[in-house]
Amino acid sequence: MHIFLDLGLIYDVMGWLGGFFVLLAYFLIAVSTTKDRGSNRRSGLREGVNALFSALKAKAGKPSFMIICHVFNGLGALFLIINAFVHKSYPFFILNVIWLGIALKTVLSIGKEMREKKKIIK
Repeated sequence: MHIFLDLGLIYDVMGWLGGFFVLLAYFLIAVSTTKDRGSNRRSGLREGVNALFSALKAKAGKPSFMIICHVFNGLGALFLIINAFVHKSYPFFILNVIWLGIALKTVLSIGKEMREKKKIIK
């Protein structure tokens, strides 16, 4: 039995996942840093969304939350790099290489700050 892998489909799925991860990271950061927009109308869905946004805002200042966001950014950029290379979209490739570099630098910087804070506490 042979397993047939369509590499074109795999690269396309990687592109879609990459875009999703980058948008997810942007969404998490944007929602966690915006002000509440109160509403007099209450519905089950609205209350659930407000609870989600409140939970994200509570986590926003924590370095671990920001690391997660930037890991999503980096993973998304990596998938988009592979997709762009396969499809010979070199401007998009370069853009995402830069995006990946920014995400990696940010994760490393936050990690360094977390390690330094642990040293100070001890």
